[in-house]
Amino acid sequence: MPGDAQSIIFDFSNDPKLKEAHWARDKNICDILIHLFEWHQLLLKWIEANLSGESKPFLPQPYNWKTYGDMNIRFFEKHQATSYEDANSMLHATHNKVIELIETFTDEELFTKKYY
Repeated sequence: MPGDAQSIIFDFSNDPKLKEAHWARDKNICDILIHLFEWHQLLLKWIEANLSGESKPFLPQPYNWKTYGDMNIRFFEKHQATSYEDANSMLHATHNKVIELIETFTDEELFTKKYY
């Protein structure tokens, strides 16, 4: 992606159909990369904890599926000083870890409800 495209500001404020929080929260590509990175982190920590015998919910306390939007805002705020280059590198690293981890599971482990 060319350098100037990396910092383009998204503005979806004129579209009344786009009401979900991410349309207002994520302002550029870096914000999206960080969002994906942080969710990769959640997945990796959840799988690692559960594989080691620790029963752990996917979302960290105090968040739940009704309040995870607040968690996304925390991720956004936490990374406002993170550069595009760092965000891109961080996402690539966690993406590779997620793929490597998923490849260790069988189809039965991945797709059978309540296997674990």
